[in-house]
Amino acid sequence: MNGLCATISRIISEALPRIPNADGRTRVGFIGFDSSLYYFSIPRDGSENNDPSMLVVSDLDEPFLPTPDNLLVNLSESMQNLQNFLEKLPAMFQDNPQTGSAMGSALRAGHRMTAAIGAKITVLSSSLPTIGYGKLENRERKDILGTSKEGSLLQTQNSFYKSFAVECSKNQVSIDMFLFSSAYQDVASLSNLPRYTGGQTYFYPGWNAARPEDAIKLAHEFTNYLSSEIGLEAVLRVRASTGLRMSAFYGNFFNRSSDLCAFPSFPRDQQYNVEVAIDETLTRPTVFLQAAVLHTSCNGSRRIRVMTLGLPTTENLANVYASADPQAITTYFSHKAVERALSSGLDAARDALQSKIIEILGTYRTNLAGGSSGGLSKLYNRFSSDD
Repeated sequence: MNGLCATISRIISEALPRIPNADGRTRVGFIGFDSSLYYFSIPRDGSENNDPSMLVVSDLDEPFLPTPDNLLVNLSESMQNLQNFLEKLPAMFQDNPQTGSAMGSALRAGHRMTAAIGAKITVLSSSLPTIGYGKLENRERKDILGTSKEGSLLQTQNSFYKSFAVECSKNQVSIDMFLFSSAYQDVASLSNLPRYTGGQTYFYPGWNAARPEDAIKLAHEFTNYLSSEIGLEAVLRVRASTGLRMSAFYGNFFNRSSDLCAFPSFPRDQQYNVEVAIDETLTRPTVFLQAAVLHTSCNGSRRIRVMTLGLPTTENLANVYASADPQAITTYFSHKAVERALSSGLDAARDALQSKIIEILGTYRTNLAGGSSGGLSKLYNRFSSDD
């Protein structure tokens, strides 16, 4: 055992008062899973019986909610009993002999529990899903690493993870993954859940509570995760002046249409890339880009945030290189390379990235450095000074 259950229970218990809850409406619930599903009914503080009840469901094909009440409890009304439950949780499963993982069935149960109101589902797992919906096979093959077949390991193994994520997005349910296994866990498949629901994937390979650096890192990151204010039920639309078109979007969200991205949750520490294509000659001295986000705040108010950027046009290539943002360019081409790796393999992604770098440097040398390779040092110094 790696001590995950005890560590995460303590972290959650200490972080409960920091979860955004200004309007007193925040609700929380817990589902455990191995070869069965475990629901926990937690009473309100001050009830006659303050002990949580564990309800076991063994039907993984059609997981159902065993009780309509107390599976999602009001954080303000049940704070003490939630902390009592988290204190007892590690002991409930310390002698558990089960090794199966019905993560997919647990996700369906969590979706059924929250679909009517929207939610953020946080999954903490240290094993590969092996039974029920979305079960995965161990496909770790060290013999094909570094070969043309390596790209197959980056493909989603089970279509459940994308189709279920799209269903969650429609119901404003976001999923975040915290993965801890020291063995193969198929992050390529599981990361589809956060990718299409506006969530995030945290990967801690070989995590063990006995290592102080592992425990401290998890405590810091998970506490910040629980306490961060986020946007909810968000949509993003990006527009531009005539002649410009949004041709591609990169990030964790579901692309509903050519220019509309949906986010069941909108974290503060994610970035999104938008690729802009030039469809016709730009004749105006300035073009404009505008991003508008419609979202609900943690306090329940519906808001619109609009950001407008004006950019001068130029016919001088030197101005283009002088105004280039190296960090933005690196991030953009990294996303392009990842997309290429997922569709065509690592070799194709590596070749495409190298070709683009050669093209950028070659154009600079030919047109701005007088064909001299020594002139590239100016470009290097320009990018180095920005970093």
